[in-house]
Amino acid sequence: MAQKDIISKQSIKRIAKAGKMITQMAVEKSGIYQLGEERGEEREQILAVQNSIISILSTRFTQIPELIKTKLLEIKNIEILNQLLIKAISVSKTENIFDE
Repeated sequence: MAQKDIISKQSIKRIAKAGKMITQMAVEKSGIYQLGEERGEEREQILAVQNSIISILSTRFTQIPELIKTKLLEIKNIEILNQLLIKAISVSKTENIFDE
């Protein structure tokens, strides 16, 4: 009986391991894994640009209104953020960063 239990436990471990491998292969093959990585990298890039804008404005001006910080952190379009990053270098007031 003990021998049967050991075989049974080993079989379950093998099946679980095989199931994990099949799931991982299916996810990688379907592109879901890659898409998740790309989204994570994009979020990191967005956060980095947002933080850069806030750092530049903080360096240039004594205070940044919370509304400006909140608006910046709500923007998720990297192209717009890159434009704002360039503007942050030259604006005369923090409030002007969103002016066109």
